[in-house]
Amino acid sequence: MNFIYRLLLTFNATSLIIVIFLIKEEVTLNSLHERLNSLPNYVSYLVYFLLPIIFTYFSLLISSFLGNSNISKGSITEVENANNAFLPSYLGYFFVALSVNNC
Repeated sequence: MNFIYRLLLTFNATSLIIVIFLIKEEVTLNSLHERLNSLPNYVSYLVYFLLPIIFTYFSLLISSFLGNSNISKGSITEVENANNAFLPSYLGYFFVALSVNNC
């Protein structure tokens, strides 16, 4: 269960860059099936955006089945700021989002 949880967390952390790319390249669901040809483009973009939200919900559901941590009350002595390891990811999101030509 821990592996699935970590896999979903990894997907959730990187899926927005995929969503931004699909929207930027105007990839739509219309070409998947002939019944989907009449869908407007924003429906495809909405589906792309909802998928990470749905997977995040599944991650939260799975987290209730994970074991409890062994942190006892009063054992935490210091809380530090997060290091700069996350900064490149968010800057990547920002610069990709800047390169989108239309709404």
